[in-house]
Amino acid sequence: MKPWEYEQPEELGIDASMLDRYVNRLAECRSRAVLVIRHDKIIKEWYAQDFGAERRHYSASLAKTLVGGMALAVSVSEGYMAYNDLACQYIERWKDDPLKSQITLRQLATHTSGLADSSMRDAVGDWQRMFWQKDPSPDALDPITCALDLAPMLEVPGKRYIYSNPGIAALSYCISAALQGSPYSDTRELLQERIMKPLGIDDSEWSIGYGKPFTIDGLNVYAAWGGGEYTARAVGRIGQLLLHKGQWNGKSLIKPQVLKPVLACTFHSITQPGFPEAFLPTPSVGGFSNHCAVFPSIPDCAFFGAGAGHQVLLVIPSLDLVIVRLGDFMLSGPPTDDDFWLAIKEELCDPIQGLLLHQSPYPASDAVRNVRFEPAERIRIRGEDSDNWPCTWAEDGEMYTSYGDGYGFLPHTEKKLSLGFATIHGEPKEFEGVNLRTETGEREGDGASGPKASGLVMVDAVLYMLARNAGNSQLAWSEDKGITWEWGFTFTTSFGCPTFVNYGPNYAGAPDDYVYVYSPDGSSAYEEYDHIVLARVDRRRIRELTAYEYFQGLTKDGAPIWTPDVEARGPVFTFPNHCHRLEAIYHEATKRYWLVSACNHEGGWGIFDSPTPYGPWSTVYFTDYWGLGKTHAYRFPTKWIRENGKQLYLVFSGRRFKTIDYDAMCVREMTLELAKEAES
Repeated sequence: MKPWEYEQPEELGIDASMLDRYVNRLAECRSRAVLVIRHDKIIKEWYAQDFGAERRHYSASLAKTLVGGMALAVSVSEGYMAYNDLACQYIERWKDDPLKSQITLRQLATHTSGLADSSMRDAVGDWQRMFWQKDPSPDALDPITCALDLAPMLEVPGKRYIYSNPGIAALSYCISAALQGSPYSDTRELLQERIMKPLGIDDSEWSIGYGKPFTIDGLNVYAAWGGGEYTARAVGRIGQLLLHKGQWNGKSLIKPQVLKPVLACTFHSITQPGFPEAFLPTPSVGGFSNHCAVFPSIPDCAFFGAGAGHQVLLVIPSLDLVIVRLGDFMLSGPPTDDDFWLAIKEELCDPIQGLLLHQSPYPASDAVRNVRFEPAERIRIRGEDSDNWPCTWAEDGEMYTSYGDGYGFLPHTEKKLSLGFATIHGEPKEFEGVNLRTETGEREGDGASGPKASGLVMVDAVLYMLARNAGNSQLAWSEDKGITWEWGFTFTTSFGCPTFVNYGPNYAGAPDDYVYVYSPDGSSAYEEYDHIVLARVDRRRIRELTAYEYFQGLTKDGAPIWTPDVEARGPVFTFPNHCHRLEAIYHEATKRYWLVSACNHEGGWGIFDSPTPYGPWSTVYFTDYWGLGKTHAYRFPTKWIRENGKQLYLVFSGRRFKTIDYDAMCVREMTLELAKEAES
């Protein structure tokens, strides 16, 4: 059992006074319990006077996450069933039905099965009234039978979102049927042994299915659409398990790949008319996700479990944050579907950005006092449906770039490329891109299956590229400005997503004869690591792996120690679980090296500066989430830095956010307030 740990909010990057206001406001909105967890520690726990930590609260439809979603995920993880199984494999009576025979378990769990709902406030038919009986009378059908036999089909399975309690009831039956022959007699025993006990949740802290199962076809079927009771801490523990992708105390309670459809949407195109303008998150397995940014104030990775009375579990992996709210409806009257989510947006989600202190592990820069971005509506967007965009400044004054997973600039390439090249012409506010075609450089493939440039640099009129997703990463070079490429060595240890330091045109302004290479300390471009590592090589020997030296650490006098042994490398920069894809430049006006690190794919990133390539580091800018959705790959082309060093242009990519598609070369002006300017 892992005991609860507590920490002061400021120690974990949360403003204590703002957190107090947040919880006080939730208390005013008829809450009975509020629990806020960050970095696995409780930073705020509040209960109404008639409530307490040991008291259970009804779950309402939050049970769809806590019971249905978790039981399904464990069953899939253990191999008892699969998300894409047909439900009729478990529900024999559906095999001859032309529509119900097509329903999958995934569709039942995401409300896309087409089955009608039976909400309590709309229960006008006999079967709808019977569905909500906790103790059916002798002449009444039980809820499971109502769901399996009487709930009509309103739509072809998989076509659109129709919230359906009977659909979750059918899922409850399927899970019970799949457990036959397993070590677990029913859903409750499965959850107790595989989830609750490992998480340290006592039996007194939870109950499901209105306290007892319905017996159908010899199966004990527990309600997963409602009927649960949980303490706030029990809900919080399950939130932590989701946050950690099913891993707990070094053990895998649920396989991470199994939890992906729970935490992230898989049916964003199957929704009701008006989506996403209406306040309804995207359905995921057992819950909802913020995939389509209907809650623009929080990252797209946010996951919700929610039920009547505004019983809410909110999990935001990129912020390492879990929030539990239990109580009565936050609105004064019965909410509509839109009002239900609007209250969650305004009271639970929108204030979160104001809670964050945006803490970096490094002190504030003494060279840069402040950073200001132009308004988002002024962002220039070119090269739609392509991303990545490392840039370098050539000796002829041109700027070269590389794009990934797209067709580049207009006119588009005839095929989608994993690795393509282009030149950039004009000023950042009015730039144009021209695709640069090369048989020896271009690569196909999608996502992690295709090579992509993680770093570009021109040195002595030769264009060098480090390509990720090719072993760990691979070096290539072009002596004719990107027309033909030769491919060289591959890193086999670390350096999975490396980048070069860029200076002026053709490496002008470099203070020594070394080329420096930074990388997150791991093999993948898709994971967050704890450290960044550094290599250097003589600019005349870039193509020779044996010529590279690796930063190992510092002497007592602060001098760097370099080693030819990559296994002896040490970290040059440390930010636990925040080291992702990188950019590195030399900022001439401040005489500082800039390390620009994404923290994730969710809009968290930072700029860190140092007088040397190896530290000490300080923070120019850092944010847990800068408010534009799933952005990544932050670049600062040195050609676009003004002479005074104060105006720079950030190049980044992302996904669709509200009505704007940032899957492109996006350029946003950034202005610095320099310390020397403030002092003068």
